[in-house]
Amino acid sequence: MKIESSWSGLSSRGKNQHKTSILTAYTLAFAVLFLDQLTKFWIEYQLRIPGNRIRVVSFLDFFNIVYVQNPGAAWGILEGHWYIFILAALIAAIVCVSLIHYYPDHSLRFPLALVLGGALGNLIDRIFIAGGVVDFLDFGIKNWRWPAFNVADAALTLAVIWLLKIILFSPEFQTGD
Repeated sequence: MKIESSWSGLSSRGKNQHKTSILTAYTLAFAVLFLDQLTKFWIEYQLRIPGNRIRVVSFLDFFNIVYVQNPGAAWGILEGHWYIFILAALIAAIVCVSLIHYYPDHSLRFPLALVLGGALGNLIDRIFIAGGVVDFLDFGIKNWRWPAFNVADAALTLAVIWLLKIILFSPEFQTGD
């Protein structure tokens, strides 16, 4: 499939819809980034010391708000390799901005906006928190815990699921053998 400027062949009304769609995508990306940074700031302010927690759903210790400074990815994977995450976030942001502007399929704009907001949210942390990110959403059952995560991680996960749905089930992405 050839990617070409999504401006080509658009009427005046189509160009206005295109601009509105792009603006809406950036608004969503900014909302994710803002909510991510706001919640991380609140966690750092309220809990102050990594490891402190607030029990939200105490039944089976299901859901907690916990302050974690994560120097890696989930489960601490690639701990200490902060430069990989910074490079990946920068590449993801550049690719998302390019695709939001130039890819003609509007259905990709919103999941790409979630990727953009999430990547920038964690990028800010990695730059200003010695290569790590603040995670705080902790789910599990007693001692079986899912790795703590944050709003940026949730947005990235939702975006991947959304993009997979589009790629797997959209007629535009189906090959006609």
